[in-house]
Amino acid sequence: MVQAVSVLVSTFSLSAIAINRYLLVNCPYNHSISTKQATIVAIILWKFSLLISLPYAYYMGLEEYEGYCGQFCSEQWPNNQIRRGYALIVLAIQFLLPFIIMLFCYFSIFSKLKRRNNSKLKKLNERQNILNNEKENCLITTKIKNNSKENIGELNILLINKQQRRTTTILASAVLFFGLAWLPQNVLTMIIEYDIQLLYFKNNNYLYLFSLISHSIAMTTNVANPILYAWLNPTFKELFIKTVNPLTLRKRNDELINQRRNYVNNNLKISLNKTATTIQNI
Repeated sequence: MVQAVSVLVSTFSLSAIAINRYLLVNCPYNHSISTKQATIVAIILWKFSLLISLPYAYYMGLEEYEGYCGQFCSEQWPNNQIRRGYALIVLAIQFLLPFIIMLFCYFSIFSKLKRRNNSKLKKLNERQNILNNEKENCLITTKIKNNSKENIGELNILLINKQQRRTTTILASAVLFFGLAWLPQNVLTMIIEYDIQLLYFKNNNYLYLFSLISHSIAMTTNVANPILYAWLNPTFKELFIKTVNPLTLRKRNDELINQRRNYVNNNLKISLNKTATTIQNI
């Protein structure tokens, strides 16, 4: 029962995180969830998980196995129909429902952010076109100023595209990893309920082996989620690096600033040389 509760709480928490992010992106004027509200949500998730897991505790009993010493906890359902019905309910609540919620929320977030980024890119492209369509007989200082704006605009476009790729990676990975990690465990559960003979090979029962493998794969979500939700977040990454090594963060920031400064300066030099050459030819 403890295992069932922990699994349900884990998947429900992922759904709650997806819903919270959906509200933050699509309803930005609402206040973010407070500590008190988060505590209430966590308590509700635990109570709901405990309620769903009660049949496990009710139909759990001690059983002795031939060749083994001691008694073991085992599910003792009245009939197969009740057991299979409950297994289908758990499958829908623990796997299908969270997967659908995450898919809907993250797809909506992706669509919203994509429209927002496209709007920014459209404005930047319009500014670039205005600068590119200026007459060639402008003053040198004006050309240098415009070229500086062009370089900054190009840099902003690159940063927006990079941010959009990062967002796409995080959202797609979160949904796909959850589905792929929990799929073997749920498929194995259905095989056990409807045709356990598929797990027998040459009169040997490999149920324990397959259960161990599928459960280990499912538990990898607990390792992957911190990476997906935190490490790919630039803010968290910088705070983590700053905590571990402040000098590393300062050096990294200086390198980024120097790269951007060199990028702009190099393009300004090229533009200045072209302008000077044009004047000499005239």
